Amino acid sequence: MLQSVIDRYLRETREYDWRHYLVKYDAMRPERYGMYFWDEENPHEKRGYNILMMWTEKSISGRNYNIFLKALNDRLLCDFPDLGISLGEYAYSGDGSVLKLTFADKYLYFTDDKLYICHQTPDEQGHTTETIDMEKPIPQTEQGIDLEDRVELAYEVVKSLMNK
Repeated sequence: MLQSVIDRYLRETREYDWRHYLVKYDAMRPERYGMYFWDEENPHEKRGYNILMMWTEKSISGRNYNIFLKALNDRLLCDFPDLGISLGEYAYSGDGSVLKLTFADKYLYFTDDKLYICHQTPDEQGHTTETIDMEKPIPQTEQGIDLEDRVELAYEVVKSLMNK
């Protein structure tokens, strides 16, 4: 019975807020702890898409993931187990806030309204700068709610990179 409620919800949903993603993607609902942290400048405004899933009982300083990158990572590895990708385990401190696409020497990340594919370019002093290879808007309502599933959108972008 519960599965039929879930299936109907996913079938009928046309706007994808954070609830849609938590229902649809198992990777966003871990077996252990599953506490969430919205990394927002103003927590009293709408809930955006910068959500970290904490894999520790009490502290954000432990293992944590960006839930959208975790869902994308798990889906890609399920369909392409030998694909060269990696997701760090500490998104709050920066590692894990991007999905490394080592097979293409690039990385992927989301903002509230865009998907980015980038690579690092070193300069003469040994510093690196980010070069944006692709900036893809995520269609949204005026209220900033996704009209297209961002995980599916990114999945298709990564598949297109695999074919190059």
